[in-house]
Amino acid sequence: MGDKSAILLIIFLVIVGIVAYVLVSTGLLDKLLNQTPPMQNDVAVSGIIKTGFSTSPSAINFTSRKTGQIAYATITKDGHYSITVPGNDTYNVTIYYSSLLGVSTSKNCMTALTFNGTVTSFNFSKSC
Repeated sequence: MGDKSAILLIIFLVIVGIVAYVLVSTGLLDKLLNQTPPMQNDVAVSGIIKTGFSTSPSAINFTSRKTGQIAYATITKDGHYSITVPGNDTYNVTIYYSSLLGVSTSKNCMTALTFNGTVTSFNFSKSC
């Protein structure tokens, strides 16, 4: 019984050695250990913004938490907007709206959106 165990152990070690050699010599081990993050896709964001009585939406901006850059989009009279922003980021979203007197504000109309590397489009609608 001892000879069979020794032979099985030697066969096992040879197989492990061959697998290790293949992983190291072909670079597969490096690829497995150092995987690159997902690509940064542009994300097309669109939606509808609605506001309360006597106000109308006027603009929406997306502020990148990574870079601080701000992307602005105008909102149509019926509340629609569309914008493209880089993916793999979290954005602070601020919606501006105007009152009948023309005063523009963003009071209590903010949120945050996070896009991973696989998202290419996103529908974001909000009532303020």
